Amino acid sequence: MTRRQLLGGFAACLAAACAPRHSLILAAASLQPWLDAEASELGCDFSYGGSYALEQQVQHGADPLGLLLADSPKLALPSAFGPDLIFARNQLVLVARGRTPSLDELKSKTAHLSMADPQLAPVGVYAREALQNLKLWEAWQGRLTLSSDDRAALLHLESGHADLALVYRSDLARRKDLGGFVALPESSHRPIAYHAFVQKTGAGETVGNWLKSPACRASLESYGFLAGPAA
Repeated sequence: MTRRQLLGGFAACLAAACAPRHSLILAAASLQPWLDAEASELGCDFSYGGSYALEQQVQHGADPLGLLLADSPKLALPSAFGPDLIFARNQLVLVARGRTPSLDELKSKTAHLSMADPQLAPVGVYAREALQNLKLWEAWQGRLTLSSDDRAALLHLESGHADLALVYRSDLARRKDLGGFVALPESSHRPIAYHAFVQKTGAGETVGNWLKSPACRASLESYGFLAGPAA
């Protein structure tokens, strides 16, 4: 079976599951290009934001069909959600405008760095962990531009408000205008994993099953993600 056939089968089954309820899925901002492309014809509605902000929405009464986070949840989720499903992974990378940077540039004494705010988005936590473990966090104080999420961090780089940015590898998968990137050592931060929590309903089960499927893994990899654990 081809990737197109697999994705077509996903679209049909998820549309059938979501369309009657027009259910909402809250998803980490870094998933937006993938979901917008692969789920644009589906009946589900998607709302994007920093993972920690999405958790707060649930805590304040939001009742989505699913919650797709770029980190394990910091708050207790309602019992209506099923168990934690790790469906994708990512890498933390350093990027510059129009060229491929080197990790030595993280030792710069004059450059400005853009990254997500660790209080708002997991990518900011991973970036802070990496800089701390590389003994560089203190050196960047006063030269950091903090954003709401990884997509906003890239905008600061593109606009010239920063010389470098720490973002996810998937943010650059379909961007040819930003040049290359270099990955930070995986040992410098904890593993970057995406966690799915879906309602214990027929529609939720359908979404969960697809997130574990070969079609989902193929689709994620085409957008720069690393596939999560096999089903």
